[in-house]
Amino acid sequence: MINRLFLKPIVLVAFILCTNPMFAQATIDYIFSQGKCGFVAIGKPGFLKINGEGGKVAGKVILEGTNKIVSGEAHVALQDFKTGLETRDEHMHNKYLESTKYPEAIFKFENVTFKDGKIPNDMTVTGNLSLHGVTKPVDASLKFTLKDKEILVSASFTLTLTDFGIAIPSFMSITVAKDVEVNVEFTAIPQST
Repeated sequence: MINRLFLKPIVLVAFILCTNPMFAQATIDYIFSQGKCGFVAIGKPGFLKINGEGGKVAGKVILEGTNKIVSGEAHVALQDFKTGLETRDEHMHNKYLESTKYPEAIFKFENVTFKDGKIPNDMTVTGNLSLHGVTKPVDASLKFTLKDKEILVSASFTLTLTDFGIAIPSFMSITVAKDVEVNVEFTAIPQST
């Protein structure tokens, strides 16, 4: 026969878990699919725009119901970036990004509560960006589109190269502005229900 004193704490814990809204929300893991990252750097003179494309995005996010993001992280493979000119790509990877030594950029964020308790159309998230051996806080603008159970996400933010120990690129009298616009797109696919 089971001791009633032993059962009381178990029943109490089960009651708290079932009735407390904080514990009632199921968490769902999402992984990123079809992710891509690009950047736009404005050159001086200002008519020059350098578009970097091809950065592959991988990552995951954990949602608590539709109320909040528990945690998330996105990894971008830097060695895949191309700008359309082989010499420029070589300089970008070897001299500035040092993408062999620092092969990826990582953006991490956590504890983001959604206003009104549902996934919004857009919002700003502050997270930590690790790039070129340096980690700094960055504000990213996110846009969400719900499609069945998947979430289409587009994100953009501006980073200052010198904040991450990256020299300002310069080649043949053309210098890139220190601020670079980064754009990321991916589909978040649920892994559990």
